[in-house]
Amino acid sequence: FVPEEQRALCWTDTMIHLDDGSRMLEPKMAARMIQALDIKQSDKVLVVGAGSGYVAALCSGLATSVECVDMQQAALDRASTNCALAGIRNVQFLKIQSVDDLPRAHYDAIFLRARRLSVPDEYLHRVNDSGRCVALVGGDHLMELICYTCHSGELIVDSIVDRKSTR
Repeated sequence: FVPEEQRALCWTDTMIHLDDGSRMLEPKMAARMIQALDIKQSDKVLVVGAGSGYVAALCSGLATSVECVDMQQAALDRASTNCALAGIRNVQFLKIQSVDDLPRAHYDAIFLRARRLSVPDEYLHRVNDSGRCVALVGGDHLMELICYTCHSGELIVDSIVDRKSTR
C-alpha cells in the first residue's frame, strides 16, 4: 500500500506522500479512527477517499463489505490495485463527482479520510441506527477527531481524544 520509493517510511508514524499529491494518514491516526468505528463482522462500511487503499483494506478485514468512494479515478485505481494484490475481495470502488453522488445506501460505519472543516449532513444521514461516522474536523493547525453515533435517530458527538460526549 506504500509507494515503493517510500517503503522505508512505512514503519514510521508519519504521513506518506502518494503519486497524485495526496497522502496516507499516519498509521496511528488511521488505527485510532478505525478503533473508534468499532467495526463488527456484520457491518457495511463506507470509506470516503481512496488514498492507497490501506484504510479500505483494514476495514475489509473487520466488516462484511466495504464501499470506497473517491472523486479521482487515479486514486480509485491505485487503491483497487493494491487491494487486489493483497487478495482483498470485499471492497467495491466507486467514483463520485460530489457528496451528492454517494450511494443511496445506509452504513454501519463511515470513515472520512480527508480532514474537513465540518462533516456534511449527507454523510451523517447515511449512518444506520447504532452506526458510527469518524472524521478529523477542524482547520490546518487545530483539528479534533470526532465520532458521530446514531442512537434512535439522535446523533451523539464524541471527541475521541478527550472522550467527551455531547448531544
